Amino acid sequence: MKSCSWFKDVEALVDDEARNAVAVEAHVSACPLCAAHRDSLVAWRNALAPALAAPVLSEQQFPAFMEGIKAGIHEPRRRSGGIWALMSLAAAALVIAVATFSMFTGPGPAKANEVESVTTDIEGASVQVETPEGGVTSINVHIGKDDI
Repeated sequence: MKSCSWFKDVEALVDDEARNAVAVEAHVSACPLCAAHRDSLVAWRNALAPALAAPVLSEQQFPAFMEGIKAGIHEPRRRSGGIWALMSLAAAALVIAVATFSMFTGPGPAKANEVESVTTDIEGASVQVETPEGGVTSINVHIGKDDI
C-alpha cells in the first residue's frame, strides 16, 4: 500500500485535531492518496458510529438502572483470590528456602588434584599416577626404548 507523509495530518484532520487544517485540506485536495485515505477513514467512522454510540436510558428504565448500581455498591465483593494468594506465598517461601539451602550447603571445595582414571592408546606404554601427600598429581607415561 502506498502512503504519503501527510497521512498522520489527514488522520488528525478527520479527528478534528489538525494543527493547520487549512494546509492539510489543501494538500488533500491535491493528493489522491490522502484523499482516498480521508475517505476511507470517514467511511469507517460512519460505519462504526452506531456500534460506538452510548446507549440512551428512558425515564422508565432509569430507576431500575440506579437500583442495580446501588445494589452493586452495597453488596460486599466476593473474595476469590485466597487459594491463589496462599499458593503464591508457598511458592515464594519454597524458592527462598532452596536458595538459602544452596548458599549454605553448596558443593565442597574443588578437588583439582584428584585423578579418577587414566588410559592410553599407545601400544606397549604404561601409565603411572603419582600423588604425593598434599602435592601435585603427576601422570607418567612409560614407553620402552625399542618403541620410540
